[in-house]
Amino acid sequence: MDQVFEVMVAWGVDSISRMVGHSSHRLADALRAAESYGRLRFYAIRHEGAAAFAASAYGKLRGRPAASISIAGPDATNLLTELRDANADRSPVLALTGQIKTWVLDPVAFQEVPLDRAVTAVASRSQTVLHPGNATEVTTLALKNAIADRSVAHLIFPDEVQKVPGLEDPPPRPVSGRLASPSIAPAPATVDQAIDLINRARHPVIVAQCGARTFADEVVAFAE
Repeated sequence: MDQVFEVMVAWGVDSISRMVGHSSHRLADALRAAESYGRLRFYAIRHEGAAAFAASAYGKLRGRPAASISIAGPDATNLLTELRDANADRSPVLALTGQIKTWVLDPVAFQEVPLDRAVTAVASRSQTVLHPGNATEVTTLALKNAIADRSVAHLIFPDEVQKVPGLEDPPPRPVSGRLASPSIAPAPATVDQAIDLINRARHPVIVAQCGARTFADEVVAFAE
């Protein structure tokens, strides 16, 4: 799980709120390690809703994603109102929730809630991490979604996925090239990079869509 938090730090997450619980102990252990190295700050709270509200407020004030962690079942459903607040106000938030073992998922299992369906109502993305080797990629996609869309992304970590050998060292997922500048006008560095790519291209292709329909002469001149 340590690499999951490395990905979060790389994407700008420096604040996490959570309450200790049984189905997120491995997440908590990795969080403790990340905090001990000075990579992020952990805030203990006494109700899961407070963790989600804190993350929502952070995103609104800073424009950067914060995270909240909850265990499975009714504890995770305590996040729903606050995550709805974040999504409605376009605050980038990453919610991490534990889950019972996948092979005992059932409507009558202890503390079982179909979180993938429950949280979808208040988040733009909700996904279960089913394989340890894909944990960093799923986390990367969740954070990309939260930042680009200024919305709530949600990841579910079943008990056995948190404990499976191999989760400690999934493939690295570089941030570079995964997210375009959010500015309306291209950033100068992005323009310079595009110019360099065009200059070095052997067979460049121009895709001109309907927005260029009144600029045919300019497109031809640019092509030449």
